[in-house]
Amino acid sequence: MKLTDFTFFLIPLILITTFPNASTYGVKLDYLGLDNQYHPFESFKGKYLLVDTMATWCGPCILAMPHLAEVQELRKDVLNVFSLSVSPSSDKPKDLAEFKETHNATWEFGIDYDLKFQDAYDVIYIPTYFLFDSDGNLLASFNSTQAQETADYLRLIDPYLPGNYTIPEEESQPLLEIPEVRLAISSVLVASLIVVLIRMVRKIRQSGVLEEK
Repeated sequence: MKLTDFTFFLIPLILITTFPNASTYGVKLDYLGLDNQYHPFESFKGKYLLVDTMATWCGPCILAMPHLAEVQELRKDVLNVFSLSVSPSSDKPKDLAEFKETHNATWEFGIDYDLKFQDAYDVIYIPTYFLFDSDGNLLASFNSTQAQETADYLRLIDPYLPGNYTIPEEESQPLLEIPEVRLAISSVLVASLIVVLIRMVRKIRQSGVLEEK
């Protein structure tokens, strides 16, 4: 599937960035798991990690699920996929568990409950993906405007992975043939703006608290 024809709906984005010497996961991070317990990001060390920042209400995030499933299966020997909701106000562990089951996802899901990941990596557009090495160093980031097919994901992450991999060929299908996709694409800008507004409100409230002190 190709999203090329719909990029004019999107706010300007940095499509891919390389971070050569980032520290381990940037800041001390943990997440709320589907078991309603808190888990450290350090638990992912040992394998490369692709963090999928998402939300259950995000149309493009839903469209990405089949591709993430294929990425997880094709690179499972060296890579873990991790879907992280950056919408803690709307996504609770139960909601995320239902979403995972609906989309037959086999990888781990969690919630950025305190938005530390979102703040640390300046997440505005979702889904945005962050690739970490086995020691927790950030290697690259990209978003779904660059990755519309499984092969696109692999072309973006394979150069950073150890070993040599073959990227399977895929046949593209015009998105306009799928009615649900039209609605999903039109929600991209709205989703981005919602995330920006939530962050602005939270920062304004924090500023007010500091001024009172």
